[in-house]
Amino acid sequence: MGTLGVLGHGGAADLLVGQANKRPRFDKMAWLREALAPARARCGFEKRRVALTVETTRAEIVDVRKIEAAPPGDRACLAEAAWSLELPSAFAEYHAAYEVVLGD
Repeated sequence: MGTLGVLGHGGAADLLVGQANKRPRFDKMAWLREALAPARARCGFEKRRVALTVETTRAEIVDVRKIEAAPPGDRACLAEAAWSLELPSAFAEYHAAYEVVLGD
C-alpha cells in the first residue's frame, strides 16, 4: 500500500525518475547521419562515402570544417545542407565538433 500511496501523490514524475537510467541516450551521430542522408543524395554523393566535420554551439551548426568525398559531387551543396540543420535540444554543449561519415 505504501507504493500505491507514492504513485498516487507523485504520479508520472515518480515513474519517470525511476526509469531515468533505463531510457536510451540520444545518439547525436545517428541523428546527424540521418539528417544529412537526403543531402548526400541530392548533392551527388549517393553512392560514395562522404565524411564531414561540423562544429556546433548548442542547437546550431556554426562551421563545416572539412568535407572529404571523391568527385563528382557538390561539396558546397552538402555544406549548405549541414548549416541549414536545426539541431534538437540534445545538442546542449556550448561547443562541440562531430565527424559525420555517410556511406561506406
